[in-house]
Amino acid sequence: MKRLFGFILILAGATIIIFSMAVHWLRLSHPGSGFGHKQYFLASTGVLILIAGAIVTIPRFRKRPVSPIWRYLGILLLSTNFFYGLLLFIYPHDIELQLVKIRNLVGAEALPREPLLEELLLFFESRARDKWLENQARFNLNEPATPKDAQDLIDAIREANCNFANRTRLMAREHVISNLEEKLIGEVRNSRRWRIRFQNGLGLTVAGILSVPLEKRPHPVIIIPNGMTSTPENLFLIDHEDYHRGVACRFEGSYVVFALHIPSSPDFSYELMMHNRMNWAAEAMGIDYRYYETVDKVVSALDYLETKPAIDPSRIAIYGISLGGDTSIDAGVEDKRINVIAASGTNVFSPSYQQMFVQWRYMYPYYYRYNRLLLPDAGTKLLASYPRRLIIELGRQDSTGDFNAALRRAQQIKRIYSVLGQADNVKIITFNRDKSNIAPNGHEMEVNCVQGQIDRWFGIQH
Repeated sequence: MKRLFGFILILAGATIIIFSMAVHWLRLSHPGSGFGHKQYFLASTGVLILIAGAIVTIPRFRKRPVSPIWRYLGILLLSTNFFYGLLLFIYPHDIELQLVKIRNLVGAEALPREPLLEELLLFFESRARDKWLENQARFNLNEPATPKDAQDLIDAIREANCNFANRTRLMAREHVISNLEEKLIGEVRNSRRWRIRFQNGLGLTVAGILSVPLEKRPHPVIIIPNGMTSTPENLFLIDHEDYHRGVACRFEGSYVVFALHIPSSPDFSYELMMHNRMNWAAEAMGIDYRYYETVDKVVSALDYLETKPAIDPSRIAIYGISLGGDTSIDAGVEDKRINVIAASGTNVFSPSYQQMFVQWRYMYPYYYRYNRLLLPDAGTKLLASYPRRLIIELGRQDSTGDFNAALRRAQQIKRIYSVLGQADNVKIITFNRDKSNIAPNGHEMEVNCVQGQIDRWFGIQH
């Protein structure tokens, strides 16, 4: 009888594990159901049931006395799984509360009634899909054949970008720098490094590492925001080398370099947790909360840098990869003080609807990118910065995005610049670096080529 019961447990556990793994592919859940998170709970429950079935069924386990360590470990696993399930039960309601906070924060109009989270997400899903299809036709980068057609397209992209709620709020804020901390780190490569920290007009903490050449004259500026799995320390090789490949060090000595901190996974901080939770809720409403956490920090960093006599305000660049690339595009479009926008990583430029919407809505039910669908994609958005100079950097082995789709978008942008007589203001850099210990997905930067191009535009000679 025990063996039969054990077989039933093994079958039940295996069934739950297979179901939890297959739910994404079978489309058994719908947006807002929370199943993307609950499938992890189901999978862990299935594993526990499978282990219990094995213990009951296999004679060796049944006859052998159970060690106290395994007994306590089993109790810990069971209690952890119980509280995890309880958290998932509470979590959707918590997200609904965050939605209300977001509405109040950005002044978005409330819906006629307070719908359930599921209904709210389904509503925005339908609206976003229609808007995305409309934008695909409206922002067709293949159409412009004359300078007037190209300029009309750029104006339409700028209009869509400026009408976004966050832009209006950001442009209206006061440029305030308070609680400024400047801590000297030391001298490296004929430059002084400082740890910078202050608060801006929205109360956000702006932090990073600033490198200023020792030579007393105005220097060009480059802002480098870190990627999702990195920090400013990685950019300067203070901690370790990663997919940025010490990009900040390459510019040090000739430029004022500001490695800007934006929320990243190495933080494991309360700030990052709240950032993610608020961002999930905001994006479900078509509001880009991350805009405050990234772009506003770049704008504030420029406000701070303008107080320094060592900078040349006519030569300012921004350069980032991955999340830092997204930030570079958004900030470059927003702040006209930036002369050169350089962004790396195919995920930054991929306009794939399949990747942005259909796939993610089942994997991460709260992590919608509706705000991305309501606006031109990141690559198209770059045209709003015309005629400023652009560098688009793409790795052929980069598995974080669709290289071919990104390359097509980059070539479309260059063609439109060419129609307007500004072909020299767009540089497309592709490279073929395979997987490495630094970047297992080939998600890296080709810094030498980018630096050489910015040097030429800024008149820097080494």
